[in-house]
Amino acid sequence: MSKKLPYLVLILLLQSHPVLSDGNLQPGIELFTQADYQQAIESDAGNEDNPEFLYYYGLSLYKTDQAKEALEAMSRAAEIEPQNPDYQYALTLIYLLRINEVNVFRKAGMFGKLKKAMATAADHEPTHLRGNMFYTGWLLYAPKMGGGDIEKGMVYLAKLKLVSEPDWVLMEAGLASRDEEYTRAEELYLKALEMKRSPSSVINIARYYLAQKKYQQAISHANAFNLLPKHWAGPGNCDGHLVLAQAYHYLGDDAAFEEHSKKAIDMTNNKAQKERFEASLNALGD
Repeated sequence: MSKKLPYLVLILLLQSHPVLSDGNLQPGIELFTQADYQQAIESDAGNEDNPEFLYYYGLSLYKTDQAKEALEAMSRAAEIEPQNPDYQYALTLIYLLRINEVNVFRKAGMFGKLKKAMATAADHEPTHLRGNMFYTGWLLYAPKMGGGDIEKGMVYLAKLKLVSEPDWVLMEAGLASRDEEYTRAEELYLKALEMKRSPSSVINIARYYLAQKKYQQAISHANAFNLLPKHWAGPGNCDGHLVLAQAYHYLGDDAAFEEHSKKAIDMTNNKAQKERFEASLNALGD
């Protein structure tokens, strides 16, 4: 689908296909959950008044780096059900992608909408784990001019413990690492991993060991991460291969470095992420 299609044309196209029309959402949802995002886009369509359709259609566009169209679809879903935390959380991530594509005059307004969606996802559903983790991390790590607020972040961090203690431990580990409390950070990363072997806990300890120059441990956890099932909003195998490429570079294994560098770049559809990966890997040779 052309990235230049106006919203009205997008809606007309959505109405012209049967796969995700009312009462027939499952085939398109299955394609999405199988990470066959392009096929989902090509075969999916439905009703512009059906927020569930718009949600999955928007996510499929997002996962194939079509931020403009994804934002149109997800904004419509959130307009229909403004209190739905899934839609607001997805809208946050799409805004993050889209904001890199617009000119400087549009960035400020879009950034305000991003922050509103982020706060809505966390505040309207305190048990929405990903929304709360994202907002808490933003408050704790973003610069003040970007909406960071450590004091407020610590309040949300305390709330996170009530939602998911393993993820609270994982975030505490990140804070300890940031504050260069490395012994405590490793203990917390291992505790989080023991409590909940999630993709986030595994890739985070892999990254921690990479930063600590414990390359064999980083490789072990990155390989384990690549074997786990993934969530659409979480880190993907491209992130695991990036850790592997960096670790093998420092170990002097050029063949493994080239192999995993190629996989890391090839596995992401996100142009901005691809550029970050390429810059990070190219910098290793400087």
